[in-house]
Amino acid sequence: KSEHSTSECHRDAKETNMVQGVETKDGYLINTNPSTGEKTAKVKCTTEDEADAALANAKAALADWRLQTLQERIACLKQGLGAVHQLSETFAKLIVQEMGKTIGEAEEEMKGTVEKDEFLAILEDALKPQTFGKSKIVRHAIGVVVILSPWNFPVDEILLLALPALASGNTGKWI
Repeated sequence: KSEHSTSECHRDAKETNMVQGVETKDGYLINTNPSTGEKTAKVKCTTEDEADAALANAKAALADWRLQTLQERIACLKQGLGAVHQLSETFAKLIVQEMGKTIGEAEEEMKGTVEKDEFLAILEDALKPQTFGKSKIVRHAIGVVVILSPWNFPVDEILLLALPALASGNTGKWI
C-alpha cells in the first residue's frame, strides 16, 4: 500500500462483488475519502480467475455485439448515457466521497456526460464506411478491449475510453 493510496486490501469482507452474476471470493478494498480521511466504502476484490472469467464472458458477448449495426450500437450507447445522466446527482455525490472533490467539481464532471451524445455523433460519422475512388474503408471490431483508465475524472475518463471501443463493435472490460 503506497503512502498516498486511498484503499487498503482486507480478506474478511461480507459485502459482495459480482462478476457476470457470480460472487467473487477474494478480499476487499476499503475506500477512503482523501479530503476527510473518512472510510466511505468496502468493495470486494476480484481474483485473477474471476477476472479471466469476466474477460471470457466479454469475448463470448463479442459475437452478438459486433453483429449489431453501427446505428444500433450508437442507439444502445445513447440509452446507456441517458441512464448515467439520470443518476448524475448520485454519481456526483459518490465522486465527492471517493475522490475528495467539491460538489461543484463533481457536478461539472457529470455535466460532461450530456456532451457525450455529441461525441457519439462524431464517432458514428467517423466509423461509417468511406469510399475513395475504387477503394472503400470499412472498419470492423477487433475483439475484447481492456480499459485501463486514470481516476482523476472517473466518469468522464471511462466514457471517453469505452464509447469508441463499444461503438466500433468491440466488447470490453474496465479495470
